[in-house]
Amino acid sequence: MKTAALLLLALVVAIGVNQADGKSKMLEIDQTFTYAFLAYYGGSKARCGSRFFNPSYQMCCSGVVNNRHLSRPGCCGTNSFSGLFHMCCGGVINIRPLGGPGCCGTRAFSSTYKMCCGGVLNTKPMGSSPGCCGTRAFSAAYQVCHKGQVFYKG
Repeated sequence: MKTAALLLLALVVAIGVNQADGKSKMLEIDQTFTYAFLAYYGGSKARCGSRFFNPSYQMCCSGVVNNRHLSRPGCCGTNSFSGLFHMCCGGVINIRPLGGPGCCGTRAFSSTYKMCCGGVLNTKPMGSSPGCCGTRAFSAAYQVCHKGQVFYKG
């Protein structure tokens, strides 16, 4: 009981402070207090750089504390995202497309309809055996690639 009272007192002191001009100023709760609060109430604690956070609700992405998404949490650079609805391509968060999601540089695409050739997004050619010829997509069943040029067979 005494410990809980001390924690409550520390919370009041950390949040509101009277300045010399009589105005009240909000202060960020000290990280040491956050650590003590989590330890007292049985919450998990982890470190992200110099900050403490609760991994049950938060996550560390490249040294930045973010809210943890409930469905397939992931990091994209310093930002968190839901892997169920989004994906990270080259450090950019994109909406996850249906049908075999893939990345082409910083863009997400559906591999059912598109393909990435040399960092350029192309419409997937009709037919079997799609391939890349440099940055262009082609159908190996009907076409051939020679020195970066696409030619029809036959």
